[in-house]
Amino acid sequence: MIMWGPPPVNEGQTPWVPVDRYAHGGVLDGLLDHSPHQPPDRCTAVVALRWDDEDPPAEHRCLLLTSFDMPFVAWVGLGSRVYVDMNTVVVRVVTAEPPVGGASDDLKDRRPTTAPLVRGLLGIAIADMALSQQEEEEDDEEDGADDDGDDDGLSDEDMDSNGDDDEEEEEEEEDEGVEREAERRRTAA
Repeated sequence: MIMWGPPPVNEGQTPWVPVDRYAHGGVLDGLLDHSPHQPPDRCTAVVALRWDDEDPPAEHRCLLLTSFDMPFVAWVGLGSRVYVDMNTVVVRVVTAEPPVGGASDDLKDRRPTTAPLVRGLLGIAIADMALSQQEEEEDDEEDGADDDGDDDGLSDEDMDSNGDDDEEEEEEEEDEGVEREAERRRTAA
């Protein structure tokens, strides 16, 4: 079991980007259909999750891009909701690579070592869709700093089909768990 802890230093992540599952040669379809027991090329590890008790069911893959001896952790998250739109996969890049440049720069410019790892896995077209995004801001909601009047900090577009944002929170927690496990393995070696 993966233990939860504080987020890694320098963590940066892109917003979820919707991409057609079969676009650009079906790269995302291949990654989602690939056995989770054997990481695909250019991945160190895979965490595969499926929530059948959700309405509609959801699946998520965390694909670790960095080796266990690298000084930072980077991974790609892929998610889909069964029966909502089987052709759409959401893609997110998460990294703990120390940033360079300004906060308004795209992730590909702020995290120059992570960008080629993502391109190697997803291909240039899909990777650029994700990497050409500004990193998401830290959510201060846990510190009680969310003063915008709503209780979750999410817009209606960010909510899933039944008005629940639990899946997104669970995916973020799972994504953070992959990073912590990789860090634990690096420090244990």
